[in-house]
Amino acid sequence: MRIAFVINDRFCPAGLIEDVVADAGHDIIELFPHEGDVVPKSIPQDWDGLIAFGGRMSAYDDDTHPASADIAHLIARAHDAGLPFLGVCLGVQQLARALGEERFTMESAELGFAPLALTDEGRADPLLQGIPVAPVMQVHEDSFRIPPGGELLMSGEGGIVQAMKVGPTTYGFQCHFETKADSLSMWLNMLEKEYSPQFTAKQAEMVSAAAANSKSYLSAAQAFGTELTRRWLDMAKNATLTSQARHEAVS
Repeated sequence: MRIAFVINDRFCPAGLIEDVVADAGHDIIELFPHEGDVVPKSIPQDWDGLIAFGGRMSAYDDDTHPASADIAHLIARAHDAGLPFLGVCLGVQQLARALGEERFTMESAELGFAPLALTDEGRADPLLQGIPVAPVMQVHEDSFRIPPGGELLMSGEGGIVQAMKVGPTTYGFQCHFETKADSLSMWLNMLEKEYSPQFTAKQAEMVSAAAANSKSYLSAAQAFGTELTRRWLDMAKNATLTSQARHEAVS
């Protein structure tokens, strides 16, 4: 299969997801829209899936990041075409924008490893059913509302929306389940240098805990992320086969 990656920010690499996709033998097409790569206006026929990753910008920052509107359009086209989509952090916010939701900024940024809970819909969903859900890294101040027709799959403390599904193959996750040790270290250093004076007591506690327990946190979070990504790839493969069979039947 050929899986397209929208890399919004090199500070938020594809990480674990890239490893799983590559190890499975699939081709990766990388797009860096905010660095000048042209975003397709329609879905290329040889794409079998689309994944949008995190970034330090907002999904709605058209003035400073004019490619944001093109990315939202691409995601909307993928969803309409039934191309399997997976959004991570900024990527799920871009999905919400693509499906008509407005910007939603939280009162306080969510930082560090946060516990997650599956909803009834999440426990029954083929992507999440039976997977042990560990605390996963969070670095975001924007959130998202679930578009009409969507399902809440996973939530965090205080009812923060953490995962949704819209239709059979369109998924989005707020948490950074793609995180690896190098990016985690980079993010924690950034938070400590640039944001620590502004931390609430809870934020300071969570960031400190993430730094002190990164090895054990990452091990559980990566087990969750690896299985989730493998299942999404299986879903994309099945969707591709279904599409091919439909095309052959028509031909």
